[in-house]
Amino acid sequence: GRMALALRPAVVRLAGRLAPLATSRRPVSSAFVVPPPPTPALAVEGGRFPVRRIYCVGRNYWEHAVEMGGAPEREPPFVFHKPPDAVVDTSAGAALPFPVRTEDLA
Repeated sequence: GRMALALRPAVVRLAGRLAPLATSRRPVSSAFVVPPPPTPALAVEGGRFPVRRIYCVGRNYWEHAVEMGGAPEREPPFVFHKPPDAVVDTSAGAALPFPVRTEDLA
């Protein structure tokens, strides 16, 4: 059998006029096939801070490079990123699981 697809219009009627879908006042989630995930946020003084990007530096000090099995005299630090949902807001009572092979998590 064939499946019929319902297409969304490129414009919507807004206050009696046609407006492009991108500038309409419809909820943003209605433009997506699957609703986007909520933006993770951390508690800060005065409210919450949205987390959109997490940048990390690996081998950024001698002991860390040695702990990772590297040779800090030959291998420079490197930058990598993590997805925003990797953040854990411990101020909200969430527990941060202690990594098994880590001796000190500070």
